[in-house]
Amino acid sequence: MIEIYLDNFKTFRNFRIKLSGLQVIAGPNGSGKSNFVQALRLIKHLIVRAPYSPQELVPIWQSIFCKRARRRKHPLYLTFGVKLSGPEFARFRPRRCEYEAFEVKLEHTPNGLGGSTVTVVGEMFERPPLIRCVREGDRLKEVKGEDDPKFVEFLKKTVKGVAASDQSQLILPQLSGVLWFVSRRFFEDWTFIDPAPSEARHPARANERLSESGYGLPLLLQEIEKGTRQDVRERLKSLMREFVPGFEDWSVERQKDGTYIFTIKEKGVRARFVPEQVSDGTVRLLCILGVLLHPRRSGLVVIEEPEKALHPKVLERVVDFFRQAARNRVVLVTTHSPVVVKACKPEELILFEKVRGLTQTFYPKDIEHIDRFLEEFSLDELWLRDILRRQKELPFGGSGS
Repeated sequence: MIEIYLDNFKTFRNFRIKLSGLQVIAGPNGSGKSNFVQALRLIKHLIVRAPYSPQELVPIWQSIFCKRARRRKHPLYLTFGVKLSGPEFARFRPRRCEYEAFEVKLEHTPNGLGGSTVTVVGEMFERPPLIRCVREGDRLKEVKGEDDPKFVEFLKKTVKGVAASDQSQLILPQLSGVLWFVSRRFFEDWTFIDPAPSEARHPARANERLSESGYGLPLLLQEIEKGTRQDVRERLKSLMREFVPGFEDWSVERQKDGTYIFTIKEKGVRARFVPEQVSDGTVRLLCILGVLLHPRRSGLVVIEEPEKALHPKVLERVVDFFRQAARNRVVLVTTHSPVVVKACKPEELILFEKVRGLTQTFYPKDIEHIDRFLEEFSLDELWLRDILRRQKELPFGGSGS
């Protein structure tokens, strides 16, 4: 499970959300879905790029403070927090595998961005709210507030290259020993995917990674094609045949200029189709399914609007595959599609809405006697007709009387 805490980030004030398994976020335009995905991207950035100086973050922070909070004259804090729990950490924490991965606070005053603190709470370690570093140029001379010699040595090895404009503070998730590397790898594996077919069709050069827009798709397919787990390749091939009529197989070809492209084989057609001849929906499916089936992709996978270019009947089965793929990770989907909502279970759906400029969440699973609602309506009907928020007005809703 991943629990996210946001405060004063764009449309989020004192906002908490728990993510586990398959979670689908639906809501009208402007309700905060894209803002939430941006927050997740920034959280990954904070962990993976650490350590760094607070000054490096100024251009980012100044553009994302909550506008309502920014009007206040007294100082406020922009806060990101993440709590992790699950089997990934159980072997390192046998008594309780749950901890605050990190919490970052930055002060915003009428004069601009101020100081920062990093707080970590955990059963096996207790840290002060801030690591203070005494530096001489690129060299870390002393670490105050940290008594773990191995962790201090790690800091000294990694501090080079950090901007020297701040001589006293260094933002760094305060995880010692193995937990630091496990946590960092966990966040590195966070994947965001919203394929643009034009990008995914583009030839890719060796050693390039798949981007959020789908650029690098040929290399992702090549990894699956040449990987040690042939079951992954066969599974992807089987799913594509199920979702795309006439699909038979794909292959990755190296061109004369050293770039790679993918080609598609259809049943009953001798020639192979080059990327420009492949439909948008097929390209998007290859990207999304390839990411979810990749054996090294774990942690969190964020898929934005999977309904683009897909037939509604295919979309229902795709959501079922998302559910299967979410058994050992969190799969987060944002959508405007009633078809996606209809295919969800109540516990998988999170509704976003904006109330007085701030994002609020609504959980259909929390409605009393939701099963009785679903005897009369499908989940998408409850959503589109706004019945979920008005359940107390219905004779069989609310208290169940």
